[in-house]
Amino acid sequence: MSHDRFVLDRDTSNAWVKDRNGNDLGLGFDNDNDLGLAMGCQRRLAVQRYAFSVWKILSVYLSQQ
Repeated sequence: MSHDRFVLDRDTSNAWVKDRNGNDLGLGFDNDNDLGLAMGCQRRLAVQRYAFSVWKILSVYLSQQ
């Protein structure tokens, strides 16, 4: 069974996935723009989850009025 790992090079902001032997699997981000895009997607998902939670709480509160 192969265990892949995500590697982040802090000096160059490069990120890639390697297998347990250290071979690059070709899945990753080669520069700051790609890495920033991926992190931006994560932020957008977090904001969507937060907004949905607020909407859900508000809808339950208003339904009990």
